[in-house]
Amino acid sequence: MTGFGSLVRANNALGAASYGLDVTGQNISNANTTGYTRQRADQVSVGPVSNVPSIYVSRQRGDQGVAISGTSRLNDPVIDARDRLENSRSSYLATAASTASAIETAFPEPTTSGLSAQLDTYFQSWSALANQPNASGTASTALRQAVLSAGTAVTTSLNTAAQNLADTSATLTSQLSSTVTAAQNSATQLGQLNAAIKVASSTGQNTNALADQRDMILADLAKSVGGTATINSDGTADVTVGGQALVTGNTVSTLAIDPTSQVTVNGTVATMTTGAAGALVTGITVTVPAYQAKLDNVAATLASTVNAAHQAGYDANGVAGGAFFSGTTAATIGVAITDPAELAASASASATGNNDGTQATTIANLATQPGSASTTYVNLVGDVGSMSALATQQQTIQDSVTTNIDATRQSNSGVNYDEEVTNLLMYQRSYQAASRVLTTVDDMLDTLINRTGKVGL
Repeated sequence: MTGFGSLVRANNALGAASYGLDVTGQNISNANTTGYTRQRADQVSVGPVSNVPSIYVSRQRGDQGVAISGTSRLNDPVIDARDRLENSRSSYLATAASTASAIETAFPEPTTSGLSAQLDTYFQSWSALANQPNASGTASTALRQAVLSAGTAVTTSLNTAAQNLADTSATLTSQLSSTVTAAQNSATQLGQLNAAIKVASSTGQNTNALADQRDMILADLAKSVGGTATINSDGTADVTVGGQALVTGNTVSTLAIDPTSQVTVNGTVATMTTGAAGALVTGITVTVPAYQAKLDNVAATLASTVNAAHQAGYDANGVAGGAFFSGTTAATIGVAITDPAELAASASASATGNNDGTQATTIANLATQPGSASTTYVNLVGDVGSMSALATQQQTIQDSVTTNIDATRQSNSGVNYDEEVTNLLMYQRSYQAASRVLTTVDDMLDTLINRTGKVGL
């Protein structure tokens, strides 16, 4: 029995070494495969045959060698969960920084063609008109036309900035729709994958490849909608989004966007603080509207202060001035006057006072008044710049954290060529040693069977 037992042990060792080589080859071939987690052939020692009658137990020699108990995925669930969380945060902050950059482009400052410079030119044109109150004919018309032209340039810039912000909001809305659609598709795939994993797990099949696919989907959901995953004992994964269950086993809820641009799960609003979708919702519902309101405040301040001063004066014909600007928002503001003679530059309706320029000076001085449109706009631009700089800084810091956890996960779960080459040599030597044992036992048995008991030989 000793010789035949050695054959069994050698045969088991050959099988284990061969299986180990197969797993190592699988690792090496998938070293550059996205989402692949390295695997390990698990070996266990096999004890004596348990069903041998007790009368023969004393003759039983040693254990049965080695056997393969399975193939492990060398991942750390804690590291995987942390990696998904940090990538979700990075996705949120990257989207927030992109939104801030888009808002910043709506205010091209400081430039000679920016609104700040145009406001200065506008109020300076009133000052130029005030400095030449007695101008007449072509000179008077030119000065007055300069005021109208400068006013038109200001309103056009306000209109353009408002449109840029509206376009930014529309772009974010489109991105949110695409993100939610992609997340819904990922959730559907996860539900189907959960069903396959459950069947494979219950029948004892290897689920490593399915688990790799599952983890890639979980990573996508974390980045897109801030999905939080729970890995169950059978290998399936449940996902919640903003506190709402998106995937439970093979049951998948419906992601949608409600009229207020909030993401919902089966009709219930999901409050998302991570993931690209969370930043997009914040951009659409909070960030862009806030700067639209601030820009509207610039337009409203400009219109109300200038109109009040203009209506207190008199034009070249001695008629009381009307509103200089029409509209009260950045999108609707415009110049209400088309005739240069209707500019109310004078403080008096008298024939002499019509060209005194006093009211033009009053309007020009609005530029330096506390809370003026110019000051309000400067504060707005400063706010936008600070917001954008902070968003970029936060993204940079988070990206550093994410890069570190990505590296940790790769070190833990990724394929290391040096390690795999070492394993190749180890299994190769194991196979050679087992082969040597097999050959030796075969020679022993050959001697026993074919040479023992033959007299004269």
